[in-house]
Amino acid sequence: MPTAKTADSGPKKLSFRHVWAFCAAILIALTAQLPAPAHANSKYAAVVIDGHTGRMVYARSADRPRYPASLTKVMTLYLLFEELEADRVNLNTRMQVSPRAAGQPPSKLGVRAGTTITVDDAIHALVTKSANDVAVVVAEHISGTEYRFAQRMTTRARSLGMRRTRFMNASGLPNNRQLTTARDMATLAQRVQRDFPNYFGFFSVTEFRFNGRRYTNHNRLVGRYAGTTGLKTGYTRASGFNLTATVERQGKYLIGVVLGGRTARSRDDHMVSILDRAWGNAIAMNSTRTRLASTPMPRNRPGTRTTRYVLASAVTAPLPAPPPQGDTSLDIAFSGPEDLALVDTTTLRSTSLDAESDAFNPTSWVIQVGAYAKPSEAVARIRQAINAAPVLLANAVPVTMPVSSSDQTLYRSRFGGLNETNARKACRELSRAAISCIAIPPHGWGRSASINR
Repeated sequence: MPTAKTADSGPKKLSFRHVWAFCAAILIALTAQLPAPAHANSKYAAVVIDGHTGRMVYARSADRPRYPASLTKVMTLYLLFEELEADRVNLNTRMQVSPRAAGQPPSKLGVRAGTTITVDDAIHALVTKSANDVAVVVAEHISGTEYRFAQRMTTRARSLGMRRTRFMNASGLPNNRQLTTARDMATLAQRVQRDFPNYFGFFSVTEFRFNGRRYTNHNRLVGRYAGTTGLKTGYTRASGFNLTATVERQGKYLIGVVLGGRTARSRDDHMVSILDRAWGNAIAMNSTRTRLASTPMPRNRPGTRTTRYVLASAVTAPLPAPPPQGDTSLDIAFSGPEDLALVDTTTLRSTSLDAESDAFNPTSWVIQVGAYAKPSEAVARIRQAINAAPVLLANAVPVTMPVSSSDQTLYRSRFGGLNETNARKACRELSRAAISCIAIPPHGWGRSASINR
């Protein structure tokens, strides 16, 4: 009967719709239970850069604003290292603990108001315990107040290329205006190692004893992930779990930053994962130096004495013939007759190769002022450096040194033959002239990790 057919077909259609709706509800419920991808975490950001070149090899939300938490203390330490380099403090200098410093919330060392702490202990406390009270002690010792110190932190950060970072305190305690990015934190890690090779080893310290208590480093990658040399962890509720790590393996050098991890373990595991993926894109540097023809150095500034330089230039293609400059008293190292057309042979000295050898002996300090894709750019940087600090570099030996990988060669601009005092003074003078400079100690300049542009 039509009515029966109609009555029978109606329930069948209704049953199908119910089943479909039920299945859809189950699917939605199951999807909601799946772990959210990292980028769904609004606090998350990550980056890995090649520490030799600064090239980014992995990035997620690298330029999005995030809270640095205790990664802030890396900049606090950067400024403290500057004070050490400038001889305004030494590792035994005692810094006064103010009531304000002593009253900081945890994590803290528990130093009491009216007492003092040495610079050496302060560095260890910042690296291992991530002590907020000690961060304020450092800030007040250097700048008088933490507010003025934070202003200096921001100014210095901008000068390092950290364009999206603002500091409001020295510790990383919550402040809505204290912001950074994963890229900026990677830049800071690269610069603190490059600018302070003598002090960078503090970041690999695994434990610290103070007033009878033992404190361990929160950076679990040190000792767990092969080649890890530092750096720093951080956490607040607003930031999530943060980590910056530096790792070196077989001539390759990576800097990783993870911000906004959900837990310390997941943050560490994610760091290991992105570093593992990045090794294939990192450049292995070697320390081979090639000495070929050079280019003339600029005239001395008026009023300065004539300087005799030895320039061992790693030039793979002939440079243009130099313009006449008169007697510049240059000693130029050369490798063969084909180079003689590039220079005035009357300027060559038989002692030039010996001078270069002496300048790069194992006890010599070296400064580096850049690394460039073209030999001519490396030589131009050497010229700029000599113009900026002619007296301090008067007896230094300028060289350009190639570092090669399978797909790239960079030319490092360096000066050898310096002692520690002159190397550090030269870098300070060059920094004032906006020329990036790193002082490399004996046995350290053979490493290829110090590439700066």
